[in-house]
Amino acid sequence: DSNYTALTRSSGMYRIGEYQIDMSKFKDVKSVDRKYSFATGLTYVALIRVNGSDAMGDELKYDTTVLLGSKPSTYVSAETSKDPTPWKFKLFNEGFGNDCPPGVCTHYFIAINTMNELITAMNLEQLKNIIPVIKKPADAALFVRQDIVSMDAKYAKTKDGFLVLVNRTITECPIDYADILFHVSTKGELKQLGMVITKKTALCH
Repeated sequence: DSNYTALTRSSGMYRIGEYQIDMSKFKDVKSVDRKYSFATGLTYVALIRVNGSDAMGDELKYDTTVLLGSKPSTYVSAETSKDPTPWKFKLFNEGFGNDCPPGVCTHYFIAINTMNELITAMNLEQLKNIIPVIKKPADAALFVRQDIVSMDAKYAKTKDGFLVLVNRTITECPIDYADILFHVSTKGELKQLGMVITKKTALCH
């Protein structure tokens, strides 16, 4: 079984699906680069990570990573009357970015604008309300990885966005890994271009 991945390469040609890419034109996405292209007028932005729960779905564990500003004490939200902490979503399996078992991670973006209105993103389409234009490699990697913590990826600039190459699990039992090439347009449109299996195991999540 192979454990090779193109993420370790800095040169040479690499065929992935119908595409052949020159690895010398791809650069690493820096994990420390978290200055995303947020929409104008946002005063607070954070990523909520739900790290799993018990069998009944109770006692969810939340991690909050603040990316911009500080959360105001008061803000407007349709959920406020139901839940004094509306950013703590109860439906932990309906967020995006679930590719991190066995922690059953789920991610939600929240933002508050200058009108103290709460904006939530529970899927990639809603995330466009928070990052409307893909301007930076970190923006593109975020739309692909959907996780600001684990951002191992390579990118190459295109006329209308970015190519992003990542390595991730593609099956859970057994656990197999693959290099996957995506195109992310400046409008946040995500398209998978090709995939190459890089490692097969006998393990299961």
